[in-house]
Amino acid sequence: QAVDVEVARASSEKRAGAAHALDVAQQATNEPRKMIIPEALLKRTRLEPSGAVWMPSLLRYVLVSDDTGHEGADEHAPWLFTMDTRGQVDPTPLAITGADRISDMEAIAAREGGGLFVLCSQSVSRRGGRPDARQLFLRLKPALGGFEVDGSVHLASLLATLSAEAQMDLGLEGLGALDIEALAPWRGGLILGLKSPGTPDGAAILWMLRSPDALFDGRSLEEAGLTQWGQVSLPVQRNGRE
Repeated sequence: QAVDVEVARASSEKRAGAAHALDVAQQATNEPRKMIIPEALLKRTRLEPSGAVWMPSLLRYVLVSDDTGHEGADEHAPWLFTMDTRGQVDPTPLAITGADRISDMEAIAAREGGGLFVLCSQSVSRRGGRPDARQLFLRLKPALGGFEVDGSVHLASLLATLSAEAQMDLGLEGLGALDIEALAPWRGGLILGLKSPGTPDGAAILWMLRSPDALFDGRSLEEAGLTQWGQVSLPVQRNGRE
């Protein structure tokens, strides 16, 4: 289910230091179209799209997938996928050079100069661990046949170094429930959308990373300007119930 979200303007009195409110637009009525996935691609990899961004230089959407490869064959391969405006997925993945394994990719955002940011969920796996491949937050630049790592951090490990007070300011009480699902560029920074934890009344928490490049260039989370930026409620109607 897709919804449009826009930032609501805060009054001048409340703008300074206030969390932004977000309004959810009325649901679109256009009938969705199914993606067309080549059999040759399905033989190489699982495809569970979890994020997409339009890349004008490729005339394609670039997709990230929760899982890549198959068990025992290219599992967790560092691949991206491309799709045209009709929903036709291309048969060959795009490689991310400079990364060995990537697990649970959840989000993607465009970067100036034709690059990308991609983010893994940071969540605990079903086995109870949080492997490095699941903590990756990558800055990518275009390369022949795909993209190349231009900066890499393990975000959950960095969050673990914050004080309990700083974690609370982000809406965290420890990292056990942490699960990040989305990225969006905003005024030179990046908005990060959390699946978990949420607010006490069930809204999703949004973080702002004011200076992403500072983080990838070795600065701390505080220096890169990570803050809790807002909240948004996204109720879904299913079978006539909210």
